[in-house]
Amino acid sequence: MTQRADRFQEIYRSEFRYVYTSLVRMGVASRHLEDLTHDVFVVVYRKLDDYDPSRPLRPWLFGIAYRVALDHKRKFSTHREIPDDEAGVGLAEDSGGATARRRSAKEAVRVALEALPLERRVVFILHELDGHPVADIAREFDLPLHTVYSRLKKAHKEFTEAIRSLRQPEEVAS
Repeated sequence: MTQRADRFQEIYRSEFRYVYTSLVRMGVASRHLEDLTHDVFVVVYRKLDDYDPSRPLRPWLFGIAYRVALDHKRKFSTHREIPDDEAGVGLAEDSGGATARRRSAKEAVRVALEALPLERRVVFILHELDGHPVADIAREFDLPLHTVYSRLKKAHKEFTEAIRSLRQPEEVAS
């Protein structure tokens, strides 16, 4: 095998879950996840020679995943999505209810992320959830640094408000 193919296989094996999870966080419907994850890695393979190994890999992969998800969203913007309840299927319930609480927390994060406009959601995910520096995000998406900070600030506020609004019905029920 060539060095390029070896490098691709290494990236595929080590980063498949990250790409898949990133697409989930961007709001890709579960029935499209497998295909879009595959599409991301097709692009990765085609653009592997353009990747600068001195830069972090995950923001580069996330940028590709973002563009693939955005393209998918544009293609299917006239289609009506019917939400599915596949998230969390197959989790064994424990006696203390911790699994249900984790599932509920993950669902709240998913719903709150979906409330964010995509351009702010990607910045929020990369910085707050994946821990990438703002400067790396700005460089990867070719954005001015102040734009990334502005999007991050707005996203943080919107995310917090979404989480609060999700918790209010729980507090009323208590």
